[in-house]
Amino acid sequence: MVGKPWTLETVEAAIGAFAEDYQPISDMRASAEYRLLAAQNLLRRFFLETTGRGQRLVRAVA
Repeated sequence: MVGKPWTLETVEAAIGAFAEDYQPISDMRASAEYRLLAAQNLLRRFFLETTGRGQRLVRAVA
């Protein structure tokens, strides 16, 4: 992503490359597949929030 424009296409390409570059472990708390999906979603969410395309998550305490 270094030197590339901050666009949805760049982010989606990076998300696709996560499976090659990021190899999480499985343990009793989470599987490797879940951790990979969470990392991909965090990047996607970061892009949406920094470009104003997504709504910020609002947590209400009951």
